[in-house]
Amino acid sequence: MFRFGVLLSFTAVALALSSGDLRVSLKPVSSSVNSIDDIVLTAVVSNPTDQDIRVIAKNNVLDNSATSSFAVSKGEDGVLFTGVRTTLDLSADALYVTIPAGSSIAVNHTRLGPLFDFQTHGTGKFKFAPKTVFQTGYNADPLHVDTDAVEVSVTHDVAKRELIPLERRLSTPTCSEQGDVLRAFSLHKIPRSVITYANCCKSWECPGLQAWILKPEILILASTSIYAIH
Repeated sequence: MFRFGVLLSFTAVALALSSGDLRVSLKPVSSSVNSIDDIVLTAVVSNPTDQDIRVIAKNNVLDNSATSSFAVSKGEDGVLFTGVRTTLDLSADALYVTIPAGSSIAVNHTRLGPLFDFQTHGTGKFKFAPKTVFQTGYNADPLHVDTDAVEVSVTHDVAKRELIPLERRLSTPTCSEQGDVLRAFSLHKIPRSVITYANCCKSWECPGLQAWILKPEILILASTSIYAIH
């Protein structure tokens, strides 16, 4: 009964929030760069209210890992996202961040080259529209925040970058956390008979996550609270 009451109270607070309770700004460090490796975007999420706001910091502009934080386009054409697509457990506390009342959180987005297929579109001006939907809790209505996209011109190098270098994908696996991997397989109903290890990295670039490559085209990220397949 107590737990039910707490859930109702949390949901009521979440539903009381409105989109105007958060503000988002996005700026490029430079509006013109030589290479996609030089693209750096700084996002600032501000809470102008007098109450702390707790939101999920994944799959939106607060997330500077290899997941989808932007929609990228060039002219009228969308640029294909080639990073990690995630499935989130919205009840996991580790996914949330609290933005204190009257304060802001700044996030730098670097290493965007491997996350989008810039090469297909050639050099030129790319538009980055930040993803600004913030889930406030399990079964709660998300906050949708309007903000402007930014443009960055890439003058020379747009060659495809690999998210995981080929030599690492073909190396011998050394992971000991196979139990976590198999639980991820079960979650996504992947038959064990079709799984072949190609690599296991214990310290990939997503803090708190473990990365496994299962066949060249499938990436599993596994921790106690988040699983993802691309």
